[in-house]
Amino acid sequence: MQFKLMLMLSIAAMIPGYVGALTFEEEGGAIMSMLSSLNRVDLSKSDWKSTGPTAEDIRAGNEAAAKSSSFFAKRDLGGKLKDAVEKGSIKDIKPLIDAGAELEITDYWGMTPLMTAAQKGYVEIANMLVTAGANIDAFTPEGSRTALVYAIDKGHTEIAKLLIAKAKASCNFKALASAIDKGNTEIVKLLVAKGAAQKNQNEFERLFLSVVQRGDNQMVKTLMSGETSIDGFTLKIASMSARSTCSPEVVKAIEDLQKKSSK
Repeated sequence: MQFKLMLMLSIAAMIPGYVGALTFEEEGGAIMSMLSSLNRVDLSKSDWKSTGPTAEDIRAGNEAAAKSSSFFAKRDLGGKLKDAVEKGSIKDIKPLIDAGAELEITDYWGMTPLMTAAQKGYVEIANMLVTAGANIDAFTPEGSRTALVYAIDKGHTEIAKLLIAKAKASCNFKALASAIDKGNTEIVKLLVAKGAAQKNQNEFERLFLSVVQRGDNQMVKTLMSGETSIDGFTLKIASMSARSTCSPEVVKAIEDLQKKSSK
């Protein structure tokens, strides 16, 4: 009882602007009402025993605690997964995935485990992560690099093919430009078929002209195949450049495409 009265007086002291405008009886009623709502104390009873949390409060609290515990457990396992991928430790990866490790955990550079596997050329690990549901289209924080770009830049064609088969957003112009830069016609052809050239048409045509100017016959033919759509004016410039840099076969192919686009 004494403790309750002291608590009531403490609350009253903290809110003088509120209780000061009330009568003595009203002050007591306001304080008791406040205690009841904040601390779930049943002040209508003479012994002032706390009613405690309700069953709903306990259930909600347990659920929140479980979610918090699960989150941190997954993050901890995710950190171990990232380390295992870095080391290429296949035997440790499946148990961590099965235990619910966070697949999208990132390191200091914003790389996910899948990005690391793609960069290092770990085909089996990359396949395990993709099968487990890792996000193929995840981007690094600056928004330019994906697991696919890492695989292309490092020349890991098998991983790149694995990713392209299931990727969506990451089959973009950045990936296509990387594949062209590396001279990987197999990957370029797959990306062109996925519509990567159309995602930045102006840049694609500029890149096409640069490939023509350096005389890369095979790449020029690859870029003209599939779903590409090159502007007639760009093809006209390309045909003029190709006469001094490319083979007669490629020059004819460009001219034929130019005629077709003008119809």
